[in-house]
Parts: sequence; structure tokens; C-alpha cells
Amino acid sequence: MEKDRCFILNLLALIDAEKGKVKGKEFAARFPRKVEWLLRKKTVCYVDAHSLSGDYSIKTLNNAAHIIYAILYEWLAEGLQLSARDVYDRCQLAIDIVEEQTSKKALL
Repeated sequence: MEKDRCFILNLLALIDAEKGKVKGKEFAARFPRKVEWLLRKKTVCYVDAHSLSGDYSIKTLNNAAHIIYAILYEWLAEGLQLSARDVYDRCQLAIDIVEEQTSKKALL
């Protein structure tokens, strides 16, 4: 997702901006489930637009988006103790899964 990873970075910037207004745990308690849905939608849209074959697993993409959401939620619940870079590094496995889905070859 190198070209289109800004949705994660924008979310991190939003969280960082909120950090000064509300304590991390309070913000985590209000963290909307809609963010998880948006991550799933954005992930599927990204792969749909960049897939080499059009052959990808929506279930796999939803799972990768859920991993990213869980990492972000945990970060918030722990009071934003990690740096944004550490959080991004933790998300890298899920991003690799998404990238793998874009490069899948069609099964004949």
C-alpha cells in the first residue's frame, strides 16, 4: 500500500491531534466502530483498484483491515504510549497481506 497508505497515516494524525484534547483511554472508549468499517472498505477498494488479476479474497482483506483496527484500538487503550512509527510497524504484516492480494494471479 505504499502509494495509498495515507488513510492509515491520516488516521494516526487524527489520533495524535485528539491526544492533546482527551486522555488516551477516554478516547479509546469512544473510538467508533465506523473506523473499522472504513478501514475494511478502503482496503477492499484499494485492492480492487490495484489488483493485477481481479482475483482476491474479501475475507482475507477484511481480516487484514481488522488487524490494523485492533492494533490502533490497542494503542489507544494503552494511552498512546507507542510512537506513530511503532504502530505503523506493527501494522506492516497486515499491509503485506493486502499487497499480496494485489499481486495474486488468477486461477485458471
